[in-house]
Amino acid sequence: MDISIADPVAQLSVPVYHGTRVSMAERIMRDGFAPLPVSELIEAVTVAHDVTADALMADLEAYKRFAVVDPRTDTVFTTGNPVKAGSWADRAPEATWEALWAVYRIRHPELGWDWNSSQEGHLWVLAQRLADPPAVLEATAPLGAIRRRNGRPAAERFLAAIESGDPAAVVQEHRMFGKTPEWLVDPRDITARAFTPVAARVDNELLLFLSGESEETFREQLRTDHWGEWGASAHPGDRPWHPFDQVWARLSGDRRAELEGLVGIPITALLAEPAELVPEP
Repeated sequence: MDISIADPVAQLSVPVYHGTRVSMAERIMRDGFAPLPVSELIEAVTVAHDVTADALMADLEAYKRFAVVDPRTDTVFTTGNPVKAGSWADRAPEATWEALWAVYRIRHPELGWDWNSSQEGHLWVLAQRLADPPAVLEATAPLGAIRRRNGRPAAERFLAAIESGDPAAVVQEHRMFGKTPEWLVDPRDITARAFTPVAARVDNELLLFLSGESEETFREQLRTDHWGEWGASAHPGDRPWHPFDQVWARLSGDRRAELEGLVGIPITALLAEPAELVPEP
């Protein structure tokens, strides 16, 4: 079924959500969506962490990271689910996340292909970005401009549901829109409306490391909600997580000092500087 942007269904404006950082959300609100080149994001990391571009790129290529195999130009990745966008915001922009991990791997070559199991590494990468918290940006886009990764437009199934005359089919398509993992939009077709800073996320593996407890003690703490309630999940089966700021507040002063020394970042001070909510214009 061919969908023209002139079709009434294709022109419907629908809300979508984009995971990003506060600084980038502010820029998007001011200037609109214009994804920064991956090369520019990587270069910023090399400067901030005194690593040569050649060494960092060699690491990314060796580990076949997306930053060197999938440039993703002229595309905004969105979702119909704001909670899912919050999980994306943890890594956003992903090229920066990738580059920071490259720095950590270069400094810890003993990790090899087990790098993703290093909870110290996850904390180090998370800590480098606390000055620019994750944020969920709400935007709108015409239904006809939203597509799947394979290029199939979102409007296609909606139009079929409407033409079927079955209200239940239309409701089902609306639900599926929110459940679809990602929707791709051209930057020229999406309009920013507002953004909300969100908490960095801590899964149970990282939480165990942060706690400094034995696994037995940690499991009992989880059972009694010692670390607070789990965060909302986008979909059933998502990995449980806790807000980083709440976890940090529950650590002892000695443990916080130990972890700050480990990553070289004043985490407590950074968390004391709240990001501001930018209202919808």
